[in-house]
Amino acid sequence: RQESLMKKNIVAGLIAGIANFMAAFALQVSGLHDLKISRFKDEKAVEAVLRKNAPEPGFYFLPYADTTGLSPKDAAKAKQALMKEIHKRMFVTGAIRPSGGKPISESIILQLITCCLCSIALAALLCGMGKKSFGRRLGVTFTIALFGFAAFMVPFWTWFGYPGSFILVELVDTVILWGVTGSVIALLFRRFEGG
Repeated sequence: RQESLMKKNIVAGLIAGIANFMAAFALQVSGLHDLKISRFKDEKAVEAVLRKNAPEPGFYFLPYADTTGLSPKDAAKAKQALMKEIHKRMFVTGAIRPSGGKPISESIILQLITCCLCSIALAALLCGMGKKSFGRRLGVTFTIALFGFAAFMVPFWTWFGYPGSFILVELVDTVILWGVTGSVIALLFRRFEGG
């Protein structure tokens, strides 16, 4: 019985993961994500400055206190001084890859794997609840998805200056993607359980 349950979890998770991936693709091509992205006035000029000042890949933060060579006490003072000025200066956060992004095929494969693994984990959780209604399983899915959104996405708005439009689009994504995923899992379990 345990082995059969595990197979059902994996099957439900894989099917739901593919549904999640396809829904994400539909959202990408819908134009919704264009609402959260702003363009630089002169991309080539910005790229030239970034190449000169950000030669290594990483997550960059501007302004950032340079504490190189400072004692712990002086480093703490430098950070405190910056905190007093941060609201008056240009504020920038972002990942930079001077050598270019990942190939699209690699990103697609990694995203599909991530969708399937997350969906298998969700299927195991929903199955562990025992026999529940479609609505209860979907409700648990939304609770988990919204918890994850609040815990991991809202801080990008709170601390890193991501605009409200970016966060709103991510919220729409969360509701649609995990609504689809939870629905697929709940329907499959209802079928598995003969409901």
